[in-house]
Amino acid sequence: NMRDVSSEGLPEGLSIEVGTGIDFGFSKIVGIPTESGVFDVTLVAWRFANLGGQSTAPYSLTINVAGPADPFAEWREENWNGAELDDLAISGPSADPDNDGLENLLEFVLDLDPKERSQMPGEFVVDPDDDSMFRYEIPLRADAEELNIGFQENSTLDPAQWTDVSEAGIIRTESKIVLSIPRAPGRKFYRLRVAL
Repeated sequence: NMRDVSSEGLPEGLSIEVGTGIDFGFSKIVGIPTESGVFDVTLVAWRFANLGGQSTAPYSLTINVAGPADPFAEWREENWNGAELDDLAISGPSADPDNDGLENLLEFVLDLDPKERSQMPGEFVVDPDDDSMFRYEIPLRADAEELNIGFQENSTLDPAQWTDVSEAGIIRTESKIVLSIPRAPGRKFYRLRVAL
């Protein structure tokens, strides 16, 4: 019966739990890895506590910790397969296969069907808490939180004139993004900007 185990190469977040009581003589790797990658691990069991007495020969194993899932890639695989999935002109982030003016990345963020024509969701209203402000609220899918999402503004619709709206006027939560802008004379255009 071995009472201790040494290890080399375990990823952060994993450790060896030496069995006691009914599990005496059995040890296991426990925890949740905090980093991704392939780890070559060496384990040695020892006869006594504190790595004392006789030991077993080193046992080597490889632990493969997958990185965090890419929600956009998973969404693409849910909506396309085969040749369409491989064709970025159909399933890529900037493609618009349903010709509704909303690129796939935007349809992902807004939780829309990329194969059916959709309208831009959201509500543009006078702020109920401050009638000197407009409020533009757009629902977002929760698993898009890692993406860079913001608003841009333009007075002329000249493609070269789009500028980012200050973060001070934007509130972002897991389920929505809200733009607050002053009610002022003149014309301004706003658009949602999304980047991988």
